[in-house]
Amino acid sequence: MSMAWLDISTKHLLRANLYMDANTDSNPTTFEFNQDEATGKELLEAFLAAYPTYTYTQDPKTWVIWIHPKRIKYEDILNQKIKIVHPAYQIPASTWVYQPLCRLLSPLVTEGWRNQKFIIGSGGFPYKTPAFFYFVDLPSGVFSVKEILNFCCAASPFKSFIVVPESGNDDNRVSILMRDFCSVNPTSPPPPRDGAVRFWNDAIGKPTNGIPSFDEVSAALSDANPARRWAAGVYWEATSRNYSGLELIRKSEDSEKAVWLALAAESTLYRGKKGIGIFDQFMREIPGFSDNLRQIKNPGLALVTSLELTRANRDTSYLDTIVSKHTYSEAEIVSIKPDVYRLAHESPLVLDKLKAMKIDVPEFSPEALHELEDTNLFTLVPAEAK
Repeated sequence: MSMAWLDISTKHLLRANLYMDANTDSNPTTFEFNQDEATGKELLEAFLAAYPTYTYTQDPKTWVIWIHPKRIKYEDILNQKIKIVHPAYQIPASTWVYQPLCRLLSPLVTEGWRNQKFIIGSGGFPYKTPAFFYFVDLPSGVFSVKEILNFCCAASPFKSFIVVPESGNDDNRVSILMRDFCSVNPTSPPPPRDGAVRFWNDAIGKPTNGIPSFDEVSAALSDANPARRWAAGVYWEATSRNYSGLELIRKSEDSEKAVWLALAAESTLYRGKKGIGIFDQFMREIPGFSDNLRQIKNPGLALVTSLELTRANRDTSYLDTIVSKHTYSEAEIVSIKPDVYRLAHESPLVLDKLKAMKIDVPEFSPEALHELEDTNLFTLVPAEAK
């Protein structure tokens, strides 16, 4: 069952979390589907027809789907209550959410890689790959563990979780494993898959010729609207072998757009990889890219680029002059806040630089920046206080 779930999810980007019974995978039933065309609902229902003890529930708040045994109510799945002490924006899903939650709930909940039986096709410790250094927003309040995982799913439609009982234990211990469904086939670039294109259609709009062109991807990745940049980044991650970052930048005739594309490449394809100076790479491989940095006039882009260069220990004086002379509007802060917070969470050097800049807006106040340092977001709520 787990292999069929993984196959469906990876081939079609049909994301659903999976909560398994202990002995399901020892069942000899296999799944086959021979239709040339189907809706996602039809494929999901055919999958469940092969495993009739299972059903699915779609969360009414986040719309995230969970496949689970019929004997287990959706409300009872990972229902331990967790208090999030303050809102958290653009925090790494793996190191700030997944791992701390597993540690907090130990020994009844463990990181999935510890249970090697259920690392299906992972090739190692999947949560340490760039795919799982994507960024999520969490509200403050009291939530179940499942609800927090749903927030992580809502932040990227091609990420999911599989929850399995730990074999040989009678105390309801489970392992939670993060999964990524983006293609990493090194042999040949696949055509953009239906799920990714449908996501683009819903989040950005239908492309001119059915599949987003280089120009359309480039425009969305450098859009002033952060929601469109996020959606384009999600699409690009799912279809990254179809759109070379170097080619996107080379084809850009606008200096500032080229820099936005470089920032998008770092946050989408290279995140979590320490020691990689993505701008250094582009400076080596793209003639004229260094000149693009000196052509920046947009104060928002100047700030984000300055922070990106800061963690690479490169000169930022030109950009810092632009930032120091500018009073940021609310619209400008909304546009760059996700990028600034992401970089602050990725690098202590960036956070220190941001503090020293003393930018007079609430989002970058000393109190707000102090919260960016706080990795202790979760408190376990005692059962009687639920």
